[in-house]
Amino acid sequence: MKIFVCSKKEMRSQYYTDKNWYNDPNKYFISIAGLADGCEYPCPFLCKDSKRVLHLLFDDVTESERDNPSLRLFDQEHANKILEFIKTIPNAEDTVIYVNCAAGISRSGAVGYCLNVYFNMENEKEFLFFREMNKQIQPNPMVKRILMNTLTDDKYGKKTYAEIFGLNERN
Repeated sequence: MKIFVCSKKEMRSQYYTDKNWYNDPNKYFISIAGLADGCEYPCPFLCKDSKRVLHLLFDDVTESERDNPSLRLFDQEHANKILEFIKTIPNAEDTVIYVNCAAGISRSGAVGYCLNVYFNMENEKEFLFFREMNKQIQPNPMVKRILMNTLTDDKYGKKTYAEIFGLNERN
């Protein structure tokens, strides 16, 4: 499965360049907006097919900013929505997931990174393809931690990293 992380501008440009691009049934979209971005839906044209589009609303912040009432933090509810959404996506070679936010670096970078681990950990070619095609990402640490815990718990159960990868734990 291919996963691309991109900005709101790149998504709009692609859509207005080729409107049929969006209609491909093998393409899925996770669109992230934030109150600090000034809008709730960075890509309003993605509202057409709710089965292939997940809209999320959270800001690019860290836990140290949790007391700011004007910002919305990524939380377990967001992670659960992502998990529910990706379980509807067929894990096939021709399936593509586009994850976008305002800049395509931090929030979407964290989500894309976690999805790559979830879907492509056992497929070295696709795993490395993600890294090559998404060099701009700098995953938001809080989003990455919460989402990675949710996805690994779903895929592997409540196991430690060492148990998942067959490593010997040192005392």
